Amino acid sequence: MTDKQPWEWDEEDIKKFKGQHESKKLEFKSSAIQNNNYEKLKKMLTKAVSAFANTEGGTLIIGIKELKKDKHRMAGDIDDGFDPEKYSPETLQRMITHNMNELPQGLRFKAIYLSKVKENFAFIIHVPKGDSAYQASDYIYYERHEYESVPMSDRGVKLLFMQQKGPRANVFLIGEKYLSAKDIYWGKRHEYLKVSKTDLFSAKDGNSLKLLKPPEKENSGIFKFKLCVQNTGLRTIKDFNLYLSASPDLNMLKIGNGADIFENEYFRFPGMQVEIKSQTLSPKFPEIKLFPFEKIIFPEVKWEIKVIENDLELLKNNNLHWIIYLDDAPPFYGAINILDEWKKFINKDELSNRR
Repeated sequence: MTDKQPWEWDEEDIKKFKGQHESKKLEFKSSAIQNNNYEKLKKMLTKAVSAFANTEGGTLIIGIKELKKDKHRMAGDIDDGFDPEKYSPETLQRMITHNMNELPQGLRFKAIYLSKVKENFAFIIHVPKGDSAYQASDYIYYERHEYESVPMSDRGVKLLFMQQKGPRANVFLIGEKYLSAKDIYWGKRHEYLKVSKTDLFSAKDGNSLKLLKPPEKENSGIFKFKLCVQNTGLRTIKDFNLYLSASPDLNMLKIGNGADIFENEYFRFPGMQVEIKSQTLSPKFPEIKLFPFEKIIFPEVKWEIKVIENDLELLKNNNLHWIIYLDDAPPFYGAINILDEWKKFINKDELSNRR
């Protein structure tokens, strides 16, 4: 609904959620919950944080009227918000931070003061995915399903604790360069003009100034990036297998660029997988040891994707999915949204240029 992070939202941003259904990573609550006593409200808030942290992370927005459609809850208009005479933002935050066994790193809170009721506020709680098991104030571990938070099974809790003690890893993207269609056109033109005039308009090897045409879509280009594996646990990783697969519309994703470890340059079909073993990352690294919090960028492998700014919907809901297998640990998995990463890179690049 918005490109901002939850802790950057304002009143206009939360208005945009009207009509949206709750999900595994998003929950709405009316500020009428302030009519509950302290203990009940504490349980409600810590339950939401526990469920999000123990699952995939998520955001709780308090201050939106809850509507029901087909037995599912969805967001309505902004309500009158919390009365600071009953509960201040600091009190709501302390309800959570002082009443849970542990807090996920990166937990964020935001009070959004409302225009229609002076001094009243909506309250945002953003919960990242945790790396342990998180207990609510009622001493129960919760997990988030698509439309509700429910108690975890004993097996699920044990699995979370096992992940904490065992090796852990994460995969992420590092933006390297964005070449617009204009950059590519003028770069090729410059290269062609280096050759002698007799070869200038020849079609040799398909490289001909005569064949070179200005881009049809100016707002397009190629985003180049690298993938990285990071050890996020407390044990050294000596070996891993990484599997990558692309969403249906990511068949534009080019990988390898001649590197031997890939049989295909493109993810040509939905769900097609590419396997990367730590031993085959590069002949320069026959043995890879990743110490705690260290990371390795895939050497000798280039990644790029065509980006058409006029048709960004093509990338919006499509991800690069990853699963990484380690010794003595359950598999870790996640997804990288290429469009989000491209936007971050562009914004960072523009900021550095201004400086």
